[in-house]
Amino acid sequence: GPYGLHYQGDSRASGAYDGHRYPEPREKGKHNTAVQERNMNIMGVRDQEASRPLMEMKSITKIFFPGKENEVRALRHTDLSVRRGDMIAVMGPSGSGKSTLLHILGMLDLPTRGKYWYDGQDVGAFSEAKRAALRGEKIGIVLQDYGMIKEMSAAENAEIPLVIAGRKRAEAKTAVAGAMEKVGLSDKLHVKAALLSGGEQQRVAIARVIASGAEVILADEPTGALDSDTTREIMDLLETLNREGKTIVVATHNQYVADRCRRRIRILDGQLKEDPDSVLASENNSIP
Repeated sequence: GPYGLHYQGDSRASGAYDGHRYPEPREKGKHNTAVQERNMNIMGVRDQEASRPLMEMKSITKIFFPGKENEVRALRHTDLSVRRGDMIAVMGPSGSGKSTLLHILGMLDLPTRGKYWYDGQDVGAFSEAKRAALRGEKIGIVLQDYGMIKEMSAAENAEIPLVIAGRKRAEAKTAVAGAMEKVGLSDKLHVKAALLSGGEQQRVAIARVIASGAEVILADEPTGALDSDTTREIMDLLETLNREGKTIVVATHNQYVADRCRRRIRILDGQLKEDPDSVLASENNSIP
């Protein structure tokens, strides 16, 4: 043929042209079906992730001083499932295992036996460094004694975990300023922690968690040292954060604090029992 091209009859019909193959025509709808299947798979994974508990414990047992005269079984075959957006009160007397439960949820300690998954990941399989990194990114902890360094300013106290995590100083300052405004302490940024009231120090501790970007707040007796009016203010703040999507677990012996949470779990002798009324309320008022 002209220009040195060699025709092989109706090349398009045969799918060949000059020794090369034309792509076979797609069957109508085949491509669309493949796209739909892929999208359905992606949606299925997302649905699975959404329905999966954020934190899940199975048969958790924690023993201190095992085999010794002073052996303590802080948790016994404990199961707990925490969904995204939950606000849970863990109630019980001193020594019942509340703090131990929070320490395991917060990856500060490992169980003696049993499994703990965070967002589908087996925490027990992580190295200590990986647990620390995940905790620093995802979990904020609020303590009864506020965890303040008294000689440092409120803002400096709130910046500590961000600096440890490697955030740039300017970025940390901006995040802390926004968090301090959220907890109503914009005018206390440069005041030393030693000069703040108990309620103000607890607000700084909560601001520290907000600034870190944590998705979970674990609060261990956060109102234990506060009067009733300040307790109400702190619970208002935690409730607001929960409505904004934070998952919150509060260890408390205060009935008022527990009543402000949608789920209530009692712990006694290392075993959990959930208030069935609170489960119903939680299901009816879950965060979308």
